[in-house]
Amino acid sequence: MRRNRLEIVLLLIFVSVFIFGSCGESLEDPNPPSRPHWVEKSAPEDSIEHGIDADPIDDCIFLEWHPNSDDDISAYQIYRAENKASAKFTLLVKVDAFSTFGGDTIYIDDSVELNKIYYYYLLAVDQAGNKSEPSDTIRYGLIQKPDLYYPLIEISEKDPQFNQFEWHDFTSLSYQYIIRVEKIFPSEVIWIYRFNRRNYADSFQSMLFDDNKTASERELTAGTSYRWRVDAIYLVDPSDIDISGSESPWGYFSIQR
Repeated sequence: MRRNRLEIVLLLIFVSVFIFGSCGESLEDPNPPSRPHWVEKSAPEDSIEHGIDADPIDDCIFLEWHPNSDDDISAYQIYRAENKASAKFTLLVKVDAFSTFGGDTIYIDDSVELNKIYYYYLLAVDQAGNKSEPSDTIRYGLIQKPDLYYPLIEISEKDPQFNQFEWHDFTSLSYQYIIRVEKIFPSEVIWIYRFNRRNYADSFQSMLFDDNKTASERELTAGTSYRWRVDAIYLVDPSDIDISGSESPWGYFSIQR
């Protein structure tokens, strides 16, 4: 009886070593994951925005990348440098891959300062701890946001400023603007216009609705709710994509019947 018990104990030890030893060996993966890729940045005047960009709510930089096709990714590591690509990069954040549920992955960098260019690259890390090759390096910088003035809340067709959008820009850095006007119900972009700044001597800026005759609706209509925003551009790359700028918060208004 004692011998049988000893044999059983030894058998259990052998089985445990075999099972857990095999599992441990399966996790020893010498192959690093594939290189991650950032989502390509949209043009400033595109109706659907994607890729690195300013955030309209706060002074933050929005980052977006494609999830790796590898099935054993555990995390992504984002590295950041200031002012130039040759500067020292440091780990900004480790993003848990299990916190993303398909689609493109995102991170909002809220630890940035105005009037600086930030450079980013990305690594994928698998469950065995292997790191991928670095992604491409991308860059973006923020300037002060435009401050929306008119229209806001509720306006009347009898208002002498009707159909005119007004805002303040307290920095002299921006040289272009993009104005966006959208219907709220149903949700629809009705006008996007990119134009050069017309007045550097004053913080006050303005633009008539459909000034370039490209809006999907020729006039703002009573009984309709809208929202609008102004993006400012300071620097662009050789392909005319913005690499420094800002986005105002959305302004909401409706027109009395």
